[in-house]
Amino acid sequence: RGAMNKRTTLRTRAMRALLATLATLALVAGGGGCGGSDNTAKVDEQGAPTPAPAPEPESPVEVIDVGAAPAGLAFSDGTVWVVRNQGDTVVGLDTQSGKVVGKPIPAGNGALAAVVEEGGVWVANMFDDTVTRIDSRTSKVVGKPIPVGDQPMAIAAGEGSVWVFNALDGTVTRIDARTGNVLSTSPRVV
Repeated sequence: RGAMNKRTTLRTRAMRALLATLATLALVAGGGGCGGSDNTAKVDEQGAPTPAPAPEPESPVEVIDVGAAPAGLAFSDGTVWVVRNQGDTVVGLDTQSGKVVGKPIPAGNGALAAVVEEGGVWVANMFDDTVTRIDSRTSKVVGKPIPVGDQPMAIAAGEGSVWVFNALDGTVTRIDARTGNVLSTSPRVV
């Protein structure tokens, strides 16, 4: 029961952090006080507020339904990979047509973030403490989930490796992107 309460508390904290991040991104994207627009109040000679000018028309934005709770994105060769936290799946989105390609691909429990490296879509699963590798050409899961540190929340690629930040134990796990083998886990970095 204690482990279940820990997982529930961790999921709640993680979702709050994710929602705060998404709200911040929405505020920045909307120009909410971050230099995106002139948000100063205008008044006439008597101090009465004057109406703001009508905004310039924007180019059309296409909204694509990718399912519930999208949490992360990665890009490879004309496909945007969308990590869906609710349902713990990944879907491919064709960048030309804007259509979802194929069926949802299962990831691990708490799928949260993804990166593409060496022909693989690597997905951090925060409640399984694993990383799932998906072949970007076949959309099939490759091998078994790779164990990493406690609550992987961020993932990056470079130098032929996949780098995973594990939030609860403050470590970084390095995975060889060709073999899927864990090369090292750093001592606590935060």
